[in-house]
Amino acid sequence: MRLLALLPLLCLGQAPPPVELPTEPPAATLVYLPRDERMTVPVTIVGQGGFRFVVDTGAQRSVLAREVAARLALPAGRPVRLVSMSGISQVPTARVTSLVAGPLAGHALEAPLLAAEDLGADGLLGIDAMQGQMLAIDFVHRTVTVRKASRRVTPLARDEAEVIVTARSRYGQLVVTDASYRGKRIRVVIDTGTAVSMGNEALRKLVTRREAVTPIRLRDVVGSWMTADYTQITSVGVGGVVFQNLPVAFADIEPFRAFRLTDQPAILLGMDALALFRRVEIDFAGRAPALRASTT
Repeated sequence: MRLLALLPLLCLGQAPPPVELPTEPPAATLVYLPRDERMTVPVTIVGQGGFRFVVDTGAQRSVLAREVAARLALPAGRPVRLVSMSGISQVPTARVTSLVAGPLAGHALEAPLLAAEDLGADGLLGIDAMQGQMLAIDFVHRTVTVRKASRRVTPLARDEAEVIVTARSRYGQLVVTDASYRGKRIRVVIDTGTAVSMGNEALRKLVTRREAVTPIRLRDVVGSWMTADYTQITSVGVGGVVFQNLPVAFADIEPFRAFRLTDQPAILLGMDALALFRRVEIDFAGRAPALRASTT
C-alpha cells in the first residue's frame, strides 16, 4: 500500500491567536484536486497564491510546510507541542498575517511548520479557519463549497436521501455519537485529512474476532513510521447509513488518547468512508458542530 499522510489533531500548550473572519464572507465553491484521496484547495498566503492545502477537519490548527514559510520569509512564532498519529512532538511555527481560501481569511495565525514531503501538500487548512462556516463537500462534482453558517438548510435533490447525524464537539472536532458496530455504540471522529479510516484498540477487540487483518506501514506528518493492521469491517452504522465493507487500519495512536477515546470503540472516519456519500455538509457554527449527509 502506498504511503498515507496521517494528519495531526491537536496542538498543546498556549492557545493560538484568534482567527478573524470577515463579518459577511461570500460563499465560494472551490474545485478540489485529489491528493492521496484527500482534498486540496487553492490558498493564498500573504498575497501570494498557487499553494495547495489539504482540507483537514481533524486538525485543530492550520499547518504550513516549512519550505513555504522559508520561501515567503515568514517570521518565526512560538514552538508548540503537536499531537500526531505517532505521538507528541515539539515543532516550530511561523506567523502568517494573511491566509485566504475562498471566503476563509484568517489573520495573525501562528502555523505549525512541518515538511512538505510529510504533509503531501503545501499545508493543512484546519478547523481554526472554519469556525462559523459551513463546509459542503460534493463528491460527485468534486467541489468544496464554503459559506457562512446559517440556520437555513439547503434543499436536497429529488434523488437524494438525507442522513442527519447526531454529533457533538470535542476539542473542536466533530464527534459522531449516533454510530454503531454490530449494534454496539461507537464514537466516530470526522477527519477529512486522512485518506484511510483509523480504528482504536477497543474497536479492534470487537472486530478482529471476525475479520482477518493485513499489517501495513504508514508515515505520519512528522515523518515517523508506524505499523497498522488493515482490514474491512461490516455493519458499521453512521446515522442512518450502514457501511458493509468499511476499510479500517487499527493502531494504538496518540489522538485517541488525546480525545479520551481509548476505553470505548472509536474510529477516525477518513475520506475513504466519507466518499461513499454523495454530499457531506459540516456546520462549524456555535459550540456543537453538525453533520448532514446525502446518499446516492
